[in-house]
Amino acid sequence: MDTIETMREEFELLQTELNRIKNENIELNQNARLTRLYRDEIDTLNDKLIKMEKYQQELERYKERFNEFDTFKKRVEELQNESKILFLFNTLKYILLFRSTSFSSTFSS
Repeated sequence: MDTIETMREEFELLQTELNRIKNENIELNQNARLTRLYRDEIDTLNDKLIKMEKYQQELERYKERFNEFDTFKKRVEELQNESKILFLFNTLKYILLFRSTSFSSTFSS
């Protein structure tokens, strides 16, 4: 009887150990699943980060181009103002030339 009782105790210990290992296995499988999910999430976030960095670089290029356009716009405005001044100056010269010619023709006649 003692042998049966010893075997029964050993069986119960082995059964307890088996249950513990099964529970540990379930927990490890859950952790592995979570690890895969986190890894996939990290990959997705890395892809988004790469895209974001690319978009930031593109945005910086557009900002630079915008500043260049603003500079060109200011230069065009300056040139337009210079053109107006030159046109007015030229018109004034022709008026003075015409008056001078008229004045001189009046005395010549």
